[in-house]
Amino acid sequence: MKRIAISLICLLVTSCSPKIGPRNVKDDSVKYNEAVKTGFDRQLLMNIVRLRYRDTPAFLEVGIVSSSYDFKRSISSQFETGNVDFPTVGWKPSIGMDYSEKPTTTYQPLTGKLFVDRLLSPIRFDTFILLNSSGWNIDRLMRCCVQRMNNIKNAPRASGPTPSTIPDYEDFLELATLIQNLEVNDALHFMKKQDADTKDPYYLMTVDPDVADLNVMNRLWTLLELDPGTYQFYLTRFSGKKHRGNEIAIETRSPLGVLYFLSHGVNVPFHDEISGRVTMTLEPNGEVFDWNNVLNDLMSIHNVPIARKSRNLPCYGIAVCYRGNIFYIDDSDLASKSTFNLISQLMALQTGCPDLPLLTLPIVQ
Repeated sequence: MKRIAISLICLLVTSCSPKIGPRNVKDDSVKYNEAVKTGFDRQLLMNIVRLRYRDTPAFLEVGIVSSSYDFKRSISSQFETGNVDFPTVGWKPSIGMDYSEKPTTTYQPLTGKLFVDRLLSPIRFDTFILLNSSGWNIDRLMRCCVQRMNNIKNAPRASGPTPSTIPDYEDFLELATLIQNLEVNDALHFMKKQDADTKDPYYLMTVDPDVADLNVMNRLWTLLELDPGTYQFYLTRFSGKKHRGNEIAIETRSPLGVLYFLSHGVNVPFHDEISGRVTMTLEPNGEVFDWNNVLNDLMSIHNVPIARKSRNLPCYGIAVCYRGNIFYIDDSDLASKSTFNLISQLMALQTGCPDLPLLTLPIVQ
């Protein structure tokens, strides 16, 4: 009977145990994915808030996330015999199990050439067109990523620390609305082509004359100082030179410039404003300028003191603790969340991926 019991125990431990490896891959991959995603979102939000305070931003890229698992099982038994006076015989089985997980995460700080190439370089036309073709509307893309089209400015000084005077932006908001109108009516298309002789790429913005509203086009030609009746435009990098009548010279922001621009959507505590911890932009009459006039549904980041005790705390979408406050994007603010998602994709496309070795880790079961 004892032998049968021992045999059953052996069978249970060695043959019927759950498969630890596959189960951990299934569960932990989701958990690590969520941890990396949350970490990236909070880092991005933290840097936007830092820039509003003119604090130094810092960026860390997650390089390698690995985890190895070890599951050990053992079974043994001891046979005991008594002495002459007590001739007892007995079995003492013992079972042992040991489980361990060894997670490893590496980080790569963006400094030096990496910082310049990935955060200070202007956004590429390829990136802009790819984001637009993947579903992002042209209005949000233009207002976030472009700071000048021909002579129309989109608050270019806001691509750095907060300016003390009002930026130029009103004509650009109208321009973005006009181009958005063309896109909504499926009259606007961007394309990349190659010169037949030099093989150099060039970019075009074309408008379907059969679909486009003539009133919209008239205003577009006027704002951008283009030749009336032109429906195909060459997109070039802004260089300060006089553009041609069928040419739109574009100056894009850098990824860091986009973050600076959006940092003006950070609503800081009043005591930080009056104490001079942040720059306040003033109108000619001395009143404080409202940056919501520029951002207008692009980004709004709120704050609440960390020590606040209330049952009516807001529902955080993304939140970080900084300077004694919780800065957050409200979970119901879909416009700000959309812009945040856009910037996340922009950062991924612009910065690319570091060259990392491919690791194969054993999973012991």
